[in-house]
Amino acid sequence: MSRIGGFGAAVQRGGLDSALGGLGLDTLRGRPAAEVVSSISEYLAGDVEGLDRDFLQSALSDALIEAASLGEELGYEDFASGLERFLETHGPEGLINVFLEHFVFDSLWGRIEQHAIDKSPDAPSLESLMTAIHGECVAQVREQMTAARDEGAFSRIDWFGREGREIGMRIVVELEERLAALRSP
Repeated sequence: MSRIGGFGAAVQRGGLDSALGGLGLDTLRGRPAAEVVSSISEYLAGDVEGLDRDFLQSALSDALIEAASLGEELGYEDFASGLERFLETHGPEGLINVFLEHFVFDSLWGRIEQHAIDKSPDAPSLESLMTAIHGECVAQVREQMTAARDEGAFSRIDWFGREGREIGMRIVVELEERLAALRSP
């Protein structure tokens, strides 16, 4: 499926301990959740370089934290049980979806943030704009994933690799063009 989907499937099959063992990250067992999340993200980013790597790692970290529903409890057991619960309900595809949503939003917001700050009259307006853009990113990611499923291509796409980045960046460019069209008279 993909590195992130494969990781999610491994957690779903055998739990976080088993998945970490499969990645050769056994030493993370029992460590604080932040360390585990950071190490998993770094490992799965593999040989990706530069800014792409930063966006991938950040999006994966955010997706893992969101999926595990980590709040104040940041221990290993909290992370493991939260992630396992998420995967029971949503499966590896759910984790891929959350990852891609974060990747698209982070990439798009990184491109338009300064303009949004400059044009927003106050913090609540900026927050509203950010929320609206996030919602559109989520909708577009879900549309692309549904299309991939309908075409029977979902399991063949490396969502965390080149294909996933290309799909994500295509969404980013389309949304950026739509936003630019709104600005033009």
